[in-house]
Amino acid sequence: MLRLRHASLLAFLLLGCSSGGGGGGGYPPGDQCGALQQCCSEMSDASQRDGCMQALSQSSGAQDPSQVCGSALSTYAAAGLCNAGTGGSGGGSGGIAGSGGSGGAVGGSCAALSECCNAADATVKEQCLTALATYQQSPNAESLCDSALYAYQQNGVCGGGTGGAGGVGGTGGVGGTGGTGGVGGTGGAGGTGGVGGTGGVGGTGGVGGTGGVGGTGGVGGTGGVGGTGGVGGTGGVGGTGGTGGGATNLIFSEYVEGSSNNKALEITNLGNGSVDLSSCQLLRYSNGSTSAFVIDVFASTILGAKQSFVVCHSSIVSSTYCDALTSSINHNGNDAYEIACNGVTQDVFGQIGFDPGTAWTGGTLSTQDMTLRRKCTVTTGDKNGSNAFDPPLEWTGQPIDTLTGLGSHCN
Repeated sequence: MLRLRHASLLAFLLLGCSSGGGGGGGYPPGDQCGALQQCCSEMSDASQRDGCMQALSQSSGAQDPSQVCGSALSTYAAAGLCNAGTGGSGGGSGGIAGSGGSGGAVGGSCAALSECCNAADATVKEQCLTALATYQQSPNAESLCDSALYAYQQNGVCGGGTGGAGGVGGTGGVGGTGGTGGVGGTGGAGGTGGVGGTGGVGGTGGVGGTGGVGGTGGVGGTGGVGGTGGVGGTGGVGGTGGTGGGATNLIFSEYVEGSSNNKALEITNLGNGSVDLSSCQLLRYSNGSTSAFVIDVFASTILGAKQSFVVCHSSIVSSTYCDALTSSINHNGNDAYEIACNGVTQDVFGQIGFDPGTAWTGGTLSTQDMTLRRKCTVTTGDKNGSNAFDPPLEWTGQPIDTLTGLGSHCN
């Protein structure tokens, strides 16, 4: 596996591939690094601004600085951290947003990934097409296709497009899709309940009720107050149905960092009831970053009490133990992970915002070239990502490339 660092890793994580041409609007085409510098200066949060400026500085060492800057700018704009314009008539990944104008046809990145898959050898082709089919079922299909396409290009499986300012313009469109993002905000009704209900007068408030599954179900009921339209109140009823969610207790129970692409994470439900993982997110923080990369693997998954869910790298030597495969499980010893449900942290592996160098170590244990298993005496996760991480406190070690036992925590 490529052990990506700093700017090169950031370029990969920020969907640094583009398979199309340029578009109008946004920052001037061809001046991606100048546009990224302006984006950094607009950030009000100091740590985010510092991270942005660091990525800008390190892009000068990349083979294609403009592509790296454009990819970073694209993601910051999608996250609402700066204004990358309204999009234009471009192609490729610029069209991901769609609503940014005539930014290009949806599916550009997935179409490019399909070409890449069909050009690969038989073994890689099968894995690639399987991953593509999974991505196309996701609302984030283009983003997932971009990430996979970039990874295959970096490993020489297929050639890539030239990238281009079109990627930036399209991302302006993502800003427009911010309205849809508001629906996600409705899910936040799990906290302030009624407020989300009001936002969802159109019935989306019901989604907010589902958000209430987050555990503060009672507060979600209060959200019925916000549901002046009555429909919001109904959403609150949905939240009541999720009262059992208050007992959600997920932990990272096994971590595999082996040779090549032998990477895996095991997540176990220590609670007494089933958990709908579609309300949860798996997040990766690379090389001491405080910015999370979302790994979308939980769609339509119900995890029963005391059961485990195993996520593996798509090229792991044996997928026998895996419930989900993705190229985004690509840690190399100094990357932290978090699992959160309805916005509430369940557990953190490593320490968010801290780069230990090569790996976190303690005694004979290391987060590099080793399989770590959570001790059976651990009954709840570490919900504070800033806590120092000392592996021997809650973990035991196994030799590199140990996969047996995945999927059966403490059984």
